[in-house]
Amino acid sequence: MRTSEWVIVAYFLYLLASGAFLRARARAILRVAALAVPTCGVVVLVAHLPLFPIAPILRDWLPGAWLMVGYWATGLLYRGPARALEAWLEAFDIRLLAWLQRRGARLPSAAAQLLEFAYLFCYPLVPAGVAVLYATGQRSRADSYWTLVLSSAFAAYSVLPWAGTRPPRTLEAGGGPARGRDRLLFRRVNLAVLAHGSIHVNTFPSGHAASACAVTLFVATVPGAPWVVFALFAAAIGAGAIAGRYHFALDVVAGVVVAVAAFVLLARSVF
Repeated sequence: MRTSEWVIVAYFLYLLASGAFLRARARAILRVAALAVPTCGVVVLVAHLPLFPIAPILRDWLPGAWLMVGYWATGLLYRGPARALEAWLEAFDIRLLAWLQRRGARLPSAAAQLLEFAYLFCYPLVPAGVAVLYATGQRSRADSYWTLVLSSAFAAYSVLPWAGTRPPRTLEAGGGPARGRDRLLFRRVNLAVLAHGSIHVNTFPSGHAASACAVTLFVATVPGAPWVVFALFAAAIGAGAIAGRYHFALDVVAGVVVAVAAFVLLARSVF
């Protein structure tokens, strides 16, 4: 099996072990198992079935689906907010907002719209990294790519069962700093996506920031790849997460730190 496939299996085993250690409700553990067992089964099956040329292609692209399954499975172990952590994150944001207001910082509607679009683009950004590998003749590096991206995102998600927080936008009366932006097209799209596809819980570190940064760091190692475009999107995703109150500011910072740490740790053995 590929290294990235072992990362997937290991993460689901981690979730099951965490649920047992934390004495999560039996129903929650069973629901995690209902996602973990078939996912790991498909990973192992595709890795060993001689379906050439279909199997190698599936192995290049399917980890994006397993990334989302891991995200949903993690949400099943949410036990309520860690209020001390939540208060600390919120207090930092209040100080940051006050500092920006004192300097007359104001986000125009057009800029807010662009940041909302960038935040939405986090989802296609991950498979776009694989597309770059195919386009540049670097398909053989798909396993390394997914090892970095999955390790970064799963590291961000892994904190949730132990210390979960609520999204900052749900804690602010009257909409907080993002009030008045719900009329923006991409704001409405983002809220609809989150309403129907998210776990309705904040991740600290930010999985959005961790995965976007990881994608960018890897693409920067690919000769001829448009890494500047990815870097701009990653920066805008982080800014959009903060401006739209999808994440606390320190969520985003921590997500970037996680991705950079994973990149450094894996540089010698994977890249």
